Amino acid sequence: MMTLYQIYSAVDNEEAYVDLKQDDRKIVEFINYNKGNYTDEAVFIAQSGYTSKNISNTDFIQTIPKMLLFSETFINKLADKLKDELDFFPAKLRIKNDEFKFFLGKIKLTAELVNMEKSNFYEIDGEKFIDYPPVLFEKISGFEFCAKDINDDLIWAFSDKFKELVVSNNLKMEFLPLA
Repeated sequence: MMTLYQIYSAVDNEEAYVDLKQDDRKIVEFINYNKGNYTDEAVFIAQSGYTSKNISNTDFIQTIPKMLLFSETFINKLADKLKDELDFFPAKLRIKNDEFKFFLGKIKLTAELVNMEKSNFYEIDGEKFIDYPPVLFEKISGFEFCAKDINDDLIWAFSDKFKELVVSNNLKMEFLPLA
């Protein structure tokens, strides 16, 4: 059975996240919801948990709003192997006066990850949201490295094969089992 994971920054610090500088929704809509095109390069502003020194200690960055942001090292080592399941788009990360090249990852494949009958929900203004953690199906297929849920574009799963690729290429990110 495939083990599924969420991925996290290897910099363990509650202020280790970045904010999207652009306030329009076009970038998020394209990356997460497959709407429109990637016309403006995303620019992210680092919070105090990232410094110009510690940024090289991770190959994955948590973003607000939630998107996948990978280092240039990650792209150089794995973009080709992952090309059937992830597309990558250039982005900039600013830490004070320094700028770093990063890449947004766009998951191409969807799979039935969440068991909607067994998961709990909450409602806000008449709209239903899956309560975390969602209940996952025991047998999941249809992808090798990563997929997003067929019903919720913001629930992502990374396989043990993805984790093995990351580890064997000495890339820096943390994995937490999805359960």
